Amino acid sequence: MKCPNCGAATLVPDTRDLPYTYKDETTLLPAVTADWCPACGEAVMAMDESQRVSQAMLEFNKQVNAGLVDPDFIGTVKRKLQLDQREAELAALKQAGHALNEQLASRGVEPEAIVAEFEQARKAGRLQPGDPHDKKTR
Repeated sequence: MKCPNCGAATLVPDTRDLPYTYKDETTLLPAVTADWCPACGEAVMAMDESQRVSQAMLEFNKQVNAGLVDPDFIGTVKRKLQLDQREAELAALKQAGHALNEQLASRGVEPEAIVAEFEQARKAGRLQPGDPHDKKTR
């Protein structure tokens, strides 16, 4: 079978350690069995092997993320503010929205998609009066 990625070579069955990088952290996923392209390095895996590799990647991602922010700290803040997961995510998105809006406003740019999203949030009552994104209070 020709490589589905580059089409330059015939795939070769082999078992190799697969390097994986996430947020500048690298690990080796051991003993990945696949059909490998000698030209571009693409791997075509069976479904069960693909699921195993994906699970290993997700576990590594969690490990890297846990090193960036202490999950216990996040839990403590959520409990202290009495936020469930959804409310915590909305609060984070709102803060990100404020920061993005300020950055875009300083450039005189208000992309239509962001304006439309804020308008929907205002209509749904998710923006409070006095919110910098609520045009009716400006």
